Amino acid sequence: MKLSKTNLSAADAGLVAAAASADISIPDTTGTIHAVISADLAKTKNIFGNQVGIFYEDLGRAADGGLYAELIENRDFEYTAADKDGWNAMTGWQVLAPQNYTAASIETKDPIHANNPHYISLRVQTPNTVILQNNGFGGFRPSSDTPGTGGFFDAEPDPGIPVKRGAAYRFSTFMRYVGTGNKHYVHIALTDQDGNTLAEGNFYREKTNTWEKITVELVSNADCDNATLSVIPQTKGDYHFDMISLFPKDTFKGRENGLRKDLAQAIADLHPSFIRFPGGCVIHGDSIANAYRWEETIGPLEARVPLRNMRHYHQTRGLGYFEYFQFCEDIGAEALPVVPVGGSCQFQSKIEYVPMEDMPKYVESILHLVEWANGPADSEWGAKRAAAGHPAPFNMKYLALGNEERYTPEYEERFTMVCKALQEKYPEIKLVGNAGPGADDDYNDVTGGQDFVLGWKLARDLKMYMVDEHYYKPASWVYDNQDYYDTYDRNGPRVFLGEFNFISKLSSGIEAALTTGLYQLMMERNGDLVQCGTYSLSLIRSASLGYGQMTMIQFNRSSINKASVYYILKMFAENCGSKYAETKLTYSVDTSYELKRMGGTVVIDDKTGDVIVKFGNLTGRPVELKLDLGKDVKVGEKAQLITFTAENFSDMTPVVESKEISGASPDMRFSAAPYSMTVLRLHTK
Repeated sequence: MKLSKTNLSAADAGLVAAAASADISIPDTTGTIHAVISADLAKTKNIFGNQVGIFYEDLGRAADGGLYAELIENRDFEYTAADKDGWNAMTGWQVLAPQNYTAASIETKDPIHANNPHYISLRVQTPNTVILQNNGFGGFRPSSDTPGTGGFFDAEPDPGIPVKRGAAYRFSTFMRYVGTGNKHYVHIALTDQDGNTLAEGNFYREKTNTWEKITVELVSNADCDNATLSVIPQTKGDYHFDMISLFPKDTFKGRENGLRKDLAQAIADLHPSFIRFPGGCVIHGDSIANAYRWEETIGPLEARVPLRNMRHYHQTRGLGYFEYFQFCEDIGAEALPVVPVGGSCQFQSKIEYVPMEDMPKYVESILHLVEWANGPADSEWGAKRAAAGHPAPFNMKYLALGNEERYTPEYEERFTMVCKALQEKYPEIKLVGNAGPGADDDYNDVTGGQDFVLGWKLARDLKMYMVDEHYYKPASWVYDNQDYYDTYDRNGPRVFLGEFNFISKLSSGIEAALTTGLYQLMMERNGDLVQCGTYSLSLIRSASLGYGQMTMIQFNRSSINKASVYYILKMFAENCGSKYAETKLTYSVDTSYELKRMGGTVVIDDKTGDVIVKFGNLTGRPVELKLDLGKDVKVGEKAQLITFTAENFSDMTPVVESKEISGASPDMRFSAAPYSMTVLRLHTK
């Protein structure tokens, strides 16, 4: 796209001629802006496809208590003070018992698995007198557990288990009984805050000293947003419990260890081309010991290794690599896992590195990931995938190495070692490098912008497929950089925008959403280079659902709130093109302020034959647009018009509409309201 900066002066013969040929009258600067969108449909360049992706990272309880459908907090009794000050193995639980009676303790002798060493022991002398309770994420908390410890990413308390009338819930636990007698009964109940029973069930256990998994289905007789689960032994003896779990039966795609349906569906509705996971800074951890190791997240749930989240909470890793890949497959997105390359988080006071003598084993782990994802079911690691229920390969195509790395000699040495090993053994995998924590003008106080420059140079030298760039900028940066990728070298790696966000103290949620639209237009115009972009953040839990600015989807235990940017991204995802047609915009204004706040593209969808026109208007004035696609283009009389409009940048309730309009033609006129994004879809078949 070339901005034709026209002039209001009648002396500007070029403007007058252009305006006359387009039948545009030059308006007063306080009135309507007029513009022409011209496109040559014979001059095109390929677009990768849908350029909207998802960046999923477990920040702000995005996994446990979020996308992962588990309803019980601390199901494994593995919370510790290392996760968060004041936490312990009983966080989230309480035991009701007769006064002066020690009814419960946390034990470690003969656990289910060495990776899950803690369990609870209940000692029952009189039936129905000892009750173990949990009321979900944010429930029973230690007195020192105050919100705010994790900053922006620390969810507010949000206690209660949400249940729906007629819905089924799958209770499960591992239990071991060490008392007398032959059969020992346990009662399970969901109750509301007044003690009314919502659902109940029973199971019994033969006397044994071995762990056994037990499952009971519970069906709720009423709606309740803050239920409590009670486990009540009915016979005398010692009961050992671990992995006490409650899942809605109706998860996304009905998966048993599945995802919360409304959140997963909201992501699926964006039709993302990629899902980038599991981080972000989370992959590095704040130390080498805290790094995210993919193999610790697969296999039976009781055998997975829980991990302290560097944002001050606990990760069960029930939502692990298998579940990530399965979700990608379920919604037709490419998996783009990110693995650390031997260094801890770059934002810590000191970066730790894996010793070079340990790097061969570290590299081997990454090679095992490729075999796990793509190897045959009879290979060592492919067999682990098959044992989890997916004998066919996942056909992973992409793998990202590192995240926002500071460019140091230690980093370069380890990165190069990992990259070359993958290229040698798996040359078909498209590797993604990274260009540091931000654009080349960021972080000058630390590195002089050299992380970006040197990251790109290393990726070129190693002939990597893509480079991951990150942008956390105010809206003004987008206004000044609509041509950012126009002059990028097309002969090297492609660009992957792994994280971007345009919120700041100076820009509202609406402005950030609309500038995201302008940014998407820039990506679309450079679709031969920029393969995909993933907005950050995707999910964050908050007890009070406000008008979330920075995060695409806010949620609490039972509801979700989609921010304005969600609808902007959905417009682009549902109206992506296969080819960008050379587009020229001519405006009836010449003020830099307004020219920087408008943009448009014309793309062609090869699957449908549709011609799709997009226009962003971030000015406070309406824009009257005339389309010029050439005389030879034939379009149907009906067209689809999709609009996102707001009263101003402070508006909290933007309106998104989609309607069919008549009178479509290759030279039609249409309007773009102030503070709006418009998509016009013309049918040629």
